[in-house]
Amino acid sequence: MAGFPTLKPAFTVRVSVDAPFPVGSHHRKTALVVVPMVGGTVISESGFTPALDAKFEGTGNDYIRNDPDGKRMRLNAHGVVKTHDDALIYLHYQGTVNMTEGVIKALSGQAGDAETPFGDSCTWYRLDEY
Repeated sequence: MAGFPTLKPAFTVRVSVDAPFPVGSHHRKTALVVVPMVGGTVISESGFTPALDAKFEGTGNDYIRNDPDGKRMRLNAHGVVKTHDDALIYLHYQGTVNMTEGVIKALSGQAGDAETPFGDSCTWYRLDEY
């Protein structure tokens, strides 16, 4: 339909993670898994403004819950990235990831350095510069 907005990728987030901590849960049907984010980058897509080229600093965490049916993951991640001019930016994102074959391969390490396809997740980001 003409006149309706469309979604385009704004930036690519690549995250290196450490072994997850399965925290568990007694009051929900899904367990909490805490995944340490130990490195990575956030880089804008060509032509996107504002431009961003930053690296993760320190350790952040992604707090993940899988839906009971196993078809989706719910993300709640927090971390800090640093730009090339040393600006520190607090990064917080939440969203839903569809557990497609490509996502499952990426999460299990079977996909090598492959990226998950655009459209497998729906996330919103908050970036605060301090």
